[in-house]
Order: sequence, then structure tokens, then C-alpha cells
Amino acid sequence: MAFRTIPLEKIRRDLDDLVTILTDWGLIQPGDRLRELISRFDEIHRQVQQGTAKQLESRPDFEDLVWASVESIEFAETYAGLVPMNPKELAPLFEKVLEGPLHPGAELAGTTAEGRNTMFQLRLGAGLRGAGGEIKFEEPSDVNLNLATGCLLIECKRPFKGQNIRSNIEKARAQLKKNLDRAAPGTGGVVAISLSKVLNSGSRLFVADDPSGFRRLQQELIDAHKENSSDYDSLVDLRLTGILYHMYTPALVRDPRLITKAEQAVVYLSGPAVQTIWPIARSEEISTLLKRALSPEVE
Repeated sequence: MAFRTIPLEKIRRDLDDLVTILTDWGLIQPGDRLRELISRFDEIHRQVQQGTAKQLESRPDFEDLVWASVESIEFAETYAGLVPMNPKELAPLFEKVLEGPLHPGAELAGTTAEGRNTMFQLRLGAGLRGAGGEIKFEEPSDVNLNLATGCLLIECKRPFKGQNIRSNIEKARAQLKKNLDRAAPGTGGVVAISLSKVLNSGSRLFVADDPSGFRRLQQELIDAHKENSSDYDSLVDLRLTGILYHMYTPALVRDPRLITKAEQAVVYLSGPAVQTIWPIARSEEISTLLKRALSPEVE
């Protein structure tokens, strides 16, 4: 299983550029979440440069440092996918993203989770744009993806617990149906579910003996679909064209010894729905675009 390698120097430059832009927009404040994440990322960066990164594993705040580093990478990748950034479109979203506790384990559903919930929306949009899609963040949908054959409206959800996955999917479907009733012909809807919080509330690192162990995460996404939304092909409303699952978590690989971000995405499209909405569209191409948006490799 291959890794996607991003030089630490590039991540740091992108973070600097993002801070500059958000400062110009009047959003950056002393002690905000992004600045705190970057300070911890810098600590890991310094240890790597000094050749003492292994010593980090004995520190009591090791997992906090790794979580901060991974979330810093999320900010950098999101920024890289959205450049050039339109302040009218993105400033309100980044204002939300900067909110919330430093560590995901301190989040409270319905009160302090909006920052990371909105980050999933931005990360998906940035990934789609980076994979060649034309996207806009326009209400009432979270992400609008324009295709040569039509448009996809995407509703993003980030449940906290496994027992809430199905209700989040149902809520997203209901929102999509309402939005699709007002959309132009040739518009389909996709539910995007982040399972990052469900699979890791913020209390642990994912540990694998080698990179192939990351496939366990992919299987967890597949299992979640089977348990909560395997009825997509039997839906009466054929405008609901599919569902995407994504997760990321800090990870420790034993061989080779590596602290990294484990990330997986799976996409399910309804064949009947795709052929009804876009008779000439190739569902595999749409599936690949959606998955590439949030995963370093396409199965």
C-alpha cells in the first residue's frame, strides 16, 4: 500500500500562506485553534529536523502532538486545494472552521463541533477541485460539483457515534430531496459522511504493523455502509445518486517506523440513479472523482 509523501516544508509554507490570508480577512486571533495547531506541528517539525523524532513517543503529550500535526496537514491540504480563495465565498466558512477545542476529544456534539464539521465540507470541496472538479460552496447545499453531464449537490454529515450514522444519512437525504426539488434537470444528490469521529473520538492512534494494515480502515467504512445504507439501489427517488464515506486518523506504523495520517474513502453510486439522471454518464468516472477527493489512492 503506497504512501502519499508531502514534504514538511511545503505543509509549513501552505500553513503560513493560509494564516496570512485569514489574517487579511480579519479571522485570525491570538490563541485561535489554527495557531495552536501550528505551534504543535512546529514542535514535531523541529524534532524531525534534529533527528530526534523517536524521542517524541516517550512524551506524555505525544498523541496530542500527533493529532495536532495531522489536523495541521488537513488545513494545509484544504488550503492548497482551494487556492485562489474567494473571500466572499470562503471567509464565512473559515470563520466557523477556526472555532472549537484544540483537541477533537474535547468536542461536544451540537455545541463545539461546528468547526470540524465545516472543515469536512471544505476538505471535500478542496479535494474535488484538486481532482479536477468545478465546485462551489453555495447554499442550500454544502458542496456543488458541476460536471459536463450535470450537477451534483453534496450534503456533508459528521456523526459522533455509530448509532447516529443512519439518522445522519436520513437527514442528508431529506435535505437533498428538498434541494433537488428546486434544482434544474440533470441534477443529482450525494450524501458525504465523515466517520472520523465515529472511528476515533480523539483518544488513540491507529497502530498498524505495516502499511497494509490501513486496509482495516477501509473495511470499517464498507461495514458502516452495509449496516446503515445498503438500500441505496432500492431508493424510490432516483435523484439520490450515491453516498461517500471518509475517515482519517493519526497513525503509527511499526515497519517502517512512521508517524503519519491514515486516510480512506469509499464511494457507492446507484447504477439506476446515475443512468436516470445522466443517461450518457459513466458512473465509474464520477466515483473515481469523488474518491480521489478524499483519498491518496483509488482502489
